[in-house]
Amino acid sequence: MNESLNSRWNIILRDNLNLFLGLIVISTIGLNSCCTEIYCNGADDIGDIEFLNFTQAELDSTFLVFYKKGSDFKIVEDSLIIEIFPVAPSKIFLGHSNRKLSVDYDYRLYCKLIKKEYKISEFKTSKEECNECFPRRDYYSKIKGYNINGKYKEFSVLQVDQLND
Repeated sequence: MNESLNSRWNIILRDNLNLFLGLIVISTIGLNSCCTEIYCNGADDIGDIEFLNFTQAELDSTFLVFYKKGSDFKIVEDSLIIEIFPVAPSKIFLGHSNRKLSVDYDYRLYCKLIKKEYKISEFKTSKEECNECFPRRDYYSKIKGYNINGKYKEFSVLQVDQLND
């Protein structure tokens, strides 16, 4: 009789343990499914360059040179042409490159036709939350600002303004 009682208790405990583990799995899936996964554009993928107060013609033949960070614009890593796209009927344009921009480099942007250049360096970043989910949180490095032609610009998007930079 003792073995029979022990056997029943083992079956009850095993069934309850399976039920408990099943509830934990379902709860975890349920909690994570409420998360909103969004793309957080940060320091390792700056994206396009915004150009303000230029005309399309002024931005033709614009190119970007990548420099080793902190080399005082002396050690060239790469260079490429920037493709320019208008944003609506305004004086805002986006410059797109075939290579990801990041805070790991300093940049010199040349607007060849109007003979202007912009030195971009000394990026400041901060750690920010992204895709907050219980029980985990994702973080990314957000750009807080950067120097453009020696002046600090507190802005999270890489932006060149012909009138102010």
